[in-house]
Amino acid sequence: MVKFDIQNHNNSTSPVPVDFSDDKGYFVYHIGGSSQPALEKIRAAIGKHTDNVTRVVIVRKMRSVYILAADARAGDTRIAIKGSSVLTGKATIAPGTNKEEKVRFIPLPTSPSPPPPPSGSAWIGVERMVQNSQNPNTPSFIAGLKNSHSANTEIEYRAGGWSTDPIIVAEEYINHLGVITSKDLNVIKTSIMHEVGHVGLNLTDIIDTVDDNTYRGMSENMMDGEGNADSRLHYCPRPLRRDKDRSGTPATEENQWEKIERPEPEP
Repeated sequence: MVKFDIQNHNNSTSPVPVDFSDDKGYFVYHIGGSSQPALEKIRAAIGKHTDNVTRVVIVRKMRSVYILAADARAGDTRIAIKGSSVLTGKATIAPGTNKEEKVRFIPLPTSPSPPPPPSGSAWIGVERMVQNSQNPNTPSFIAGLKNSHSANTEIEYRAGGWSTDPIIVAEEYINHLGVITSKDLNVIKTSIMHEVGHVGLNLTDIIDTVDDNTYRGMSENMMDGEGNADSRLHYCPRPLRRDKDRSGTPATEENQWEKIERPEPEP
């Protein structure tokens, strides 16, 4: 059994006021960014900590964004994004503009090898989403962008939480269809345990049907707080969602139970 002891900040049940009015009330997380203004506001509001405690902050609304590092043309099957790496998954390029398009980030093919990306950026493969009129929850994907986009265009990535310091979990977030989605209390609790599993136990996202750190499919994505899941960890190895573990080491599977540190038994 893994047990987490949780208590309120400063033993108070009152919310901590943080002003996000400059971003229309949204906590904005810049994925891979060296500057995190919204996160710094939260750190200033709750104060520093020196003890070995994992802190969790629940925000009302959140947007997670990447920034396009170089101009991209219609038909491009890979784009350069600011940062050292890019997560695979669904995103929206140029949200709220006349060039908005929903896409899916995919791994680059191993052959042919792409040229080096612009300085301070990373390549990611991209497919555009095509809505299925018969079943809008199961869209299709076609290689290449529909529109051209200039450098520094914002790309909204779907996420319901981040294993930062402090951990951020959102009550509302942008789901895989670009729709603002609200979580119920049980899903928020599950999201907290998921992110604490990343930080406290160093667990990586795996692919499975029922698991505390499961990345599921489009409509049951545990990282987004969607779908039903409990807090069981697996003893047998499970495939990783991505090709690296939390430390950045290339890997294809993980035995979660073996990742948990345990005290040595006394002789």
